[in-house]
Amino acid sequence: MFSDSHRQVLVFVTDQFCCEALIHRGHQLALKNHTSLAVVSIQPKSRPAKGNAQALRYLRQVSQGYRTDMAICYHDDPIACACAYVDRADPLVIVTGAPRGSRFTQALAARYPAVPLIAVQAPPLSRAFAQRPFAHQRLGQVVRALS
Repeated sequence: MFSDSHRQVLVFVTDQFCCEALIHRGHQLALKNHTSLAVVSIQPKSRPAKGNAQALRYLRQVSQGYRTDMAICYHDDPIACACAYVDRADPLVIVTGAPRGSRFTQALAARYPAVPLIAVQAPPLSRAFAQRPFAHQRLGQVVRALS
């Protein structure tokens, strides 16, 4: 699919359980392109207590299941922080979520037109799952069990 196998697939996640879908898609792309996976979550520096620590722990566990770690950056300007990360990493492809009208995704696409950007629509979560304590199960299994 992509040509340069020395560059990594870079996945940006938020503090939501459904971001597992982004990590999974990034892993698929990394396997297909024989390269590594990097996962990054940028959290607001000014409001760290508002983050969903359980979801971040879960996403870190998912990342580790794909043999990579998840970097958590604290910065009040997520676009500037992401751009600094992209500048350093020089990724083969960037994977993000697909919220409507996302300034984050639009900014990355505009600044890095030569880097393919894949916006993944994460599956919706049930309210019961979102309120559960930290789960050690794969998200897909949990969502199927709640359906």
